[in-house]
Order: sequence, then C-alpha cells, then structure tokens
Amino acid sequence: MSELKKVAIFTNEYPPNVYGGAGVHVEYPSRELARLVSVEVRCFGDQNIEQPNLRIRATAAGLRRSRTPTRASAARWMHSIAA
Repeated sequence: MSELKKVAIFTNEYPPNVYGGAGVHVEYPSRELARLVSVEVRCFGDQNIEQPNLRIRATAAGLRRSRTPTRASAARWMHSIAA
C-alpha cells in the first residue's frame, strides 16, 4: 500500500461560517491531519484560507436562498471544482 499524501474533507460548514456543529467537528481533525499530510477542506461559505498543509476552499452556492445547501447546488459546485 502506498503512503497517504493528501486528504480531502467535504463538509457543509467550516468556521467561521458555522450554523450547526459539524464545522467545529471538522476544524480540529483537519488541523491535526495537516501536521502529517496535505489537507484540503471543501465547504459552503466564503472562506478561502491557505495555511501550510491546510487549504480551505469554499463556495457561496446554495447559501443565497437558504442556510442549508441543496443537493443540486452541491452537485453544481462539485462539478465546477472538478474542472
């Protein structure tokens, strides 16, 4: 088995744009993982943060009409970042 080189975490929220509790539960493990490997967190919001081994990339899609992203907006966003 090859060595793990990068981790991608997908979540609805990430601090400071937290409307529940999931964002906080993603923040701490992502920071700790970034000590070992490159980590990229994809979330909804307006965060674009670059730190050593930790990148937070967000989109505002789905937040315009409601606080909870829809499946359709999530699919459009995933398609846009795959390119």
